[in-house]
Amino acid sequence: MAKTVAPPVATAVRAGIYVRISHDPDHNELGVQRQERECRELAQRRGWTVASVYADDDLSAFTGKPRPSFERLLDDVRAGIVTAVIAWHPDRLYRHPRDLEQFITTIEQAGCAVETVQAGELNLATPSGRAVARTLGAWGRYESEHKSARLRAKHRELAEAGKDGGSGRPFGYEADRKTIRPAEAALIREAADRVLQGASLRSICSGWNASGIKSTTGKLWSVKVFRGMLISARISGRREVGTDAQGNRLVIGPIVATATWPAIITPEKSDRLRARLTDPARRLNGHSTKYLLTGGIAVCGNVLCGVCEETHVQFTVDKNRRHRKVTYDHAYVAGKVCGTPMVARPKASWIKGQPSIPSVVCASGVGFRGCGGVRISSVPLEVHVVERLLIAIEGGALVRALRGTGEDRKAVMELATVEQKMADLAEDYASDRITRGEWEAARRTLATRQDALRHRVETSRRSVGLDALPDPLRAAWPALELHRQRAIMSALVEKVEVGRGVPGRNKFDPRRVSIRWKA
Repeated sequence: MAKTVAPPVATAVRAGIYVRISHDPDHNELGVQRQERECRELAQRRGWTVASVYADDDLSAFTGKPRPSFERLLDDVRAGIVTAVIAWHPDRLYRHPRDLEQFITTIEQAGCAVETVQAGELNLATPSGRAVARTLGAWGRYESEHKSARLRAKHRELAEAGKDGGSGRPFGYEADRKTIRPAEAALIREAADRVLQGASLRSICSGWNASGIKSTTGKLWSVKVFRGMLISARISGRREVGTDAQGNRLVIGPIVATATWPAIITPEKSDRLRARLTDPARRLNGHSTKYLLTGGIAVCGNVLCGVCEETHVQFTVDKNRRHRKVTYDHAYVAGKVCGTPMVARPKASWIKGQPSIPSVVCASGVGFRGCGGVRISSVPLEVHVVERLLIAIEGGALVRALRGTGEDRKAVMELATVEQKMADLAEDYASDRITRGEWEAARRTLATRQDALRHRVETSRRSVGLDALPDPLRAAWPALELHRQRAIMSALVEKVEVGRGVPGRNKFDPRRVSIRWKA
């Protein structure tokens, strides 16, 4: 009797649904939810089981930025967890050739099926199917590039007319993006004044977060978001262009028009904020500035060896507190001064149970570039430097500094003219009125002039935040906030150079300290 062979059991198809929408400012995910609903209907018609849904909301495939859910989908295809992919349209899966080739390779190696609601099946197992996918990808990329160019032109047109580009509610304004919200505007004005007086962005953010002041998205403030708000031309009632001719986003763009909405702070104060918060010299590399003279004011004055560029004579202390000298195998030749900014590093007290001694050091080792050869107690150092500073102020030094570094109006106006010329030049090149060579030649000249003027304007604003100082200053000095003290110090002092100490001398020696005053 012939044996009957049972038919093979069909393996259930496990589908992974991928949904994506490029722009979702409200983050309500309505777009991806619509795509998911139609994809689930397609899976039901095919008789497939939906294993998982992979959603990238508010992420563009055109930019090439990482899409976490897309990468997770590919990992699950490689692992065999997903045996079919469903998307609403092929352009939801890829709009960049790099993503397409990665997708083709993964799907082909896994033998995975691909279905779309709008374009039907994508057969990536055959040359013709892959050619169709690449053709669709090329047209999708063309559409994205063309759309991007149109949007840039539209936003440029809106900016030059002083009109709003639209988006979510900006902090300080109502949902219409034009009406000032008084309570938030007052916070912005206070924050702007504090930053110009020398306060750190991190300290203001921490204060806002501790007080329950949230951003317009309901989140805590980060330094990046807070800085972006303060350097935005919007809060000064002006319109700027946020991208260059190639579509790259600018930290601060050229201002092209007066806005159609009211200002929260003055344009002059906005210019000072933008210059200060984008100045590379402002960066402190994350080192502590909790002492008055840290943050770049106190620097190491140790003279290094001209042969090895290190501290040539070092002393260590043994268990009997005797000094031991560390010697080198070559002769000492005086070289350059170290000049590294000193950082806070308290010194443990010799007496058990006593608090550490506040000190500043020229730090060496991982993350530091100093020689490690200078340490000094910060309290007597600050007392000495502050006394010298107050004597100079009482002699009229601060008045002379303020008069000499008043805002250079001529430079500001000339800078605005140069930036407008650069914008006009870019427009001429985009409109084919000049060649690329002509554009580059003219831009080089303007860029050089722009850098020089920006440096000149920033130099003229070194003493910002010194208005409304108490008089007499000596009596009020101890009660001033640290950032106010540092702003006054920075207006007059270029740097405080601290030299090496004498081994065995435990008292503060003012001869180690040299103050270099600003002209």
